[in-house]
Amino acid sequence: MQLRRLFFFFFFTTIMALDKLQAYAQKPRVFILSDISNEPDDAESLCRYLLYANQFETEGIVATTSTWLRDRVYPEDMEKIIDAYAGAVDNLNKHVHPDWPYPAAEDMRKLIKKGAEVGFPFHDLGFTVADVI
Repeated sequence: MQLRRLFFFFFFTTIMALDKLQAYAQKPRVFILSDISNEPDDAESLCRYLLYANQFETEGIVATTSTWLRDRVYPEDMEKIIDAYAGAVDNLNKHVHPDWPYPAAEDMRKLIKKGAEVGFPFHDLGFTVADVI
């Protein structure tokens, strides 16, 4: 009996929450900058983003330098992740509304660009982050 009450509680609170969800006339635009290969979290974040990519209009994916990865970028690591996505995108599209399909892997691959390998931003510009803040 208690399990049934719990089920109905979650069911009705979910129904009420759906009424509050925000709808968009068009998908939000996203531009990704990542110091991928610095730490595993960037690769994991790109994988996670791809699971939600049908909800956004992805404008670009750029491998950048950072505080910890100062003079190298690895767009090829982004390409490896997109290659894995290519193997899953058809299955993902089987489970979404036809108006919100996942972007093709080839379209996502075209968005990958190599950022400048000139050192962490601001160092070569003659000022630091502290100067901006």
